[in-house]
Amino acid sequence: MAEEVYYALGEGEAEKLRGILGGANPQASSPLGAPEAASVLVAVATSTITARSGTTLGTGTAQAKYIDSSNVLQNTDILNVLNPGSAIANGSYVVLLRSGGSWLAVEVC
Repeated sequence: MAEEVYYALGEGEAEKLRGILGGANPQASSPLGAPEAASVLVAVATSTITARSGTTLGTGTAQAKYIDSSNVLQNTDILNVLNPGSAIANGSYVVLLRSGGSWLAVEVC
């Protein structure tokens, strides 16, 4: 059985995440009324993740990470991601947010 790992966010980071997830309740309904579970991952871009253009999201790939028992990031799957913001450089750390069947990449500043 995999060891559970918990992460702590500062208040400013928590507020940004609440805003991205749509408020204080990450289990809130989607705009279509269907419940949407939220998942969050740490990842590293494995390609340039292109910028959003108008209403078309940018695309790219990122390698998900997990923190082992020694607090070292370990590699897992490479995922296709969508980008609602500016271009993200290859090698940049990102937070991946699950939205329906897609992963949204948000660059860590």
